[in-house]
Amino acid sequence: MEKRKFKHFSFEDLVKIEFLLQNNKSIRYIAKQLNVSPSTVSREIKRNLNEYGIYEANLAITKRRKRYYHRYYFRFVELGKYEEFSRIFALKYDKKVHGVKATYFYIAENFPNIKRPSLKTVFNWIKTDKWVIVRSNRLRQYYKKGGKRTRNAVQRLVPAGYVKPIWARDKSIDSRQDFGHWELDLVVGKKVSGHDSILTLVERKTRKLFAKKVRNKNP
Repeated sequence: MEKRKFKHFSFEDLVKIEFLLQNNKSIRYIAKQLNVSPSTVSREIKRNLNEYGIYEANLAITKRRKRYYHRYYFRFVELGKYEEFSRIFALKYDKKVHGVKATYFYIAENFPNIKRPSLKTVFNWIKTDKWVIVRSNRLRQYYKKGGKRTRNAVQRLVPAGYVKPIWARDKSIDSRQDFGHWELDLVVGKKVSGHDSILTLVERKTRKLFAKKVRNKNP
């Protein structure tokens, strides 16, 4: 029987992969059972491991749905729902003094009743170069040339173990019921070169703010 070069696995296929892996079957053996190439099985497993490095069929199907959703989420028809959000975003956004995250949360705080997408969706819109803000409107966050900077300023100023991106934090944190969850940001002066910046820490429950002046973005 001729092997199919590529296929979208059904949920039954995913369950079979999980079962065979639990029984210590090789990727080549699994590929033969599913009539696909070993590379197809290997790719499926690598893309859908859980945090412990174990393949789970339920997790695999959930990840697939999320990938599909975000890939096709950007539609101009969808933007009609967020017309007011887009208008305010375009007016408030300034890549030097009021970046994407700052603008997003400014709108969330000051216009709580308008419909707004998730922050991750906003970044996806920007990547399409078809929204009110495009990639060229953003300050570059990383430097690749010459193997220099590979982290943004906040990541260099604060150890990575203490920080999670907003989209990765637990949903329970959004309720602001528990003390001890902090938001971190860097306020860069309008004239960046030779001017100090301000590193801010805000406790989500109490809204207590700490600000620290930093001489530059290189700790």
